[in-house]
Amino acid sequence: MFATAAGAPDNRNNVHNRLLRRAVELADQRLDERGLAGMPDRITPHSLRRTFVSLLVALGEDVYYVMGQVGHTDPKLTLTVYTKQMERRDGEREKLKALVGAAPSPVASRLKAPLRITR
Repeated sequence: MFATAAGAPDNRNNVHNRLLRRAVELADQRLDERGLAGMPDRITPHSLRRTFVSLLVALGEDVYYVMGQVGHTDPKLTLTVYTKQMERRDGEREKLKALVGAAPSPVASRLKAPLRITR
């Protein structure tokens, strides 16, 4: 998906070395200025993807909307992998929505019945 600066195929560290490391450094600087803990170690493109999907599921987004965001073709994969990533207690979904400034997804808000995925 991402090529190197010379146009060669990506290696597993390319995105981390070119983008994530600097973004994490800047985030850590801003967090330190506010007296907050830094970002976790070992942030990877995959960990960001898992966090994104886990947040969508925790916020209560429709599974078909979530599938479309990450390219899954089977709701079982999305539900099996991501619904057990985050435990939620009463009131936590509302707190999470307030934290991330979540608004309903444009797709999920229009759904009246589950979508059917056809191949």
